[in-house]
Amino acid sequence: MYIQVQVQPTNQKPQSNTKWQAICGNFRWLKGIGLYIKNYFTESCIHGFAYLVKEQLILIEHFFVKTHESVFWLLLLLVSVGMCTFTGLQAVDKYKSKSTVMGLQRDFYFWRTPIPSFTVCPMRRLSQELFDKYCHKKKITGQPKEDLYIFLETLANSTYFNFANITVRPSIDSTLDRLRLRPAQYMSLIYNLTFDFTQKEEGREHIKLNDGFQNFFVRQVLTEFGICYLSNSYLHAEYTARYFLFGKYPKIDKENVKMLLGSYFDSALLILSVPKAFGSIGVFIHSSHDALKIEQKFFYTNEAVYYKAETREIVAEDGFEKSTTVAQRNCRFPHESNLKHFEIYTKSFCMQECRLNLVYKKCKCIPHFYPNRIKNPKPICSYTTLKSCVAKNAESFRRLHSSRARKTVHCHCVDSCFNSIVVVKSAEVLANLNIFQTGFTVGLEVTTWPLELLKRQVIFTFTDLLVAVGGAAGLFLGFSVLGAIEFFYYFSLRLLWYLRGYRY
Repeated sequence: MYIQVQVQPTNQKPQSNTKWQAICGNFRWLKGIGLYIKNYFTESCIHGFAYLVKEQLILIEHFFVKTHESVFWLLLLLVSVGMCTFTGLQAVDKYKSKSTVMGLQRDFYFWRTPIPSFTVCPMRRLSQELFDKYCHKKKITGQPKEDLYIFLETLANSTYFNFANITVRPSIDSTLDRLRLRPAQYMSLIYNLTFDFTQKEEGREHIKLNDGFQNFFVRQVLTEFGICYLSNSYLHAEYTARYFLFGKYPKIDKENVKMLLGSYFDSALLILSVPKAFGSIGVFIHSSHDALKIEQKFFYTNEAVYYKAETREIVAEDGFEKSTTVAQRNCRFPHESNLKHFEIYTKSFCMQECRLNLVYKKCKCIPHFYPNRIKNPKPICSYTTLKSCVAKNAESFRRLHSSRARKTVHCHCVDSCFNSIVVVKSAEVLANLNIFQTGFTVGLEVTTWPLELLKRQVIFTFTDLLVAVGGAAGLFLGFSVLGAIEFFYYFSLRLLWYLRGYRY
């Protein structure tokens, strides 16, 4: 007797196999990618890759085989890649930040060195004639007129040394309200009430600079000491008080020569004729590539003064600007200004902008003598703020060399690429040397010319960078330009044909 047993078929295992095959089918392309990369490692010209894909070594053996052959080559490759990366990054860092040097030259027979610049700042600022016309027009007379003159005169002479000395009489507030004179108009009014002594007018004194043979260009400029006069300077024509305040160029006497240069065989003397209307003056001797700095020493006089100075110039080699960036050379040319308030760059202007930003951060306004023709002008300090907040912190504002102050306003001022180092050897007051009857004189003489010249030079070019990086890659990996081309070809054109089914 046979018992027939029917076994119900189960679909679990076949279904499981089908799913597994589907999953494997979906990831079958990974095997193709692995084979393709394996072929590249086998054929690559980069040293050591071929030893990672030997046929007799499977994945587990790469790490646990007794001979440790593949592990040895893997470690060598990792060390080589690390050393190559480290050396390459060193070369890149050298190219970005250490690719220029300051060279020293001694062929002084062929140099044409500029005489140092000097800036004179009159202590008597306002023109009495212009002030009388202004008061007549605005119908201001008597004691308010006298009080307004003293107020504007002390305001025009105010700086970080004497903001507390601004003279304010009881009638000033009512006079300012009557004139509707706001702090933003302080400097423009002072400028309009100040006569420009560089302009020649019949019957008027004017400031003159000459060397006994020819006249030189003198400009009226806006400084942290107010309106002053600059001579023998390389700075662009934009550096004038009129341009800083109103964006307009002043009239220039084209007959005047801009600069006086001298050589090793010369003895140069510049004579500046100062009008009597200036009263006493402050004299600053400085680089012809820069403006005066408020922290430098200056000399007050109302008599003739005679200076002897020495200078050493810092220049740049031909093509220096085009072959380098600001970060590489750590200096800026005048047209590379990154400043908001100054269209040309010098280190002095950069320090001024740092200072005004520090004042703005502390007192929420800036002094009136800074250029403020920007998209979003900063508020100008009223005289009350100048006498209180700014005067109270004036010492810290002046001393920007402290790291804490610079970090507060994120201040980093690089040098100008062209500059000069000026040393004043002596300053002598000569009361009987006023050779011009119209006023007194300031003389500047250079008797000793520099025997050394500092020149900015490039010592690590982009070609040197390629050689350094390529040398490191060749030394540690055997990598070359052909290897890079091979890599690009293998994973672009050849990969395209491989995906289309073509096999070599």
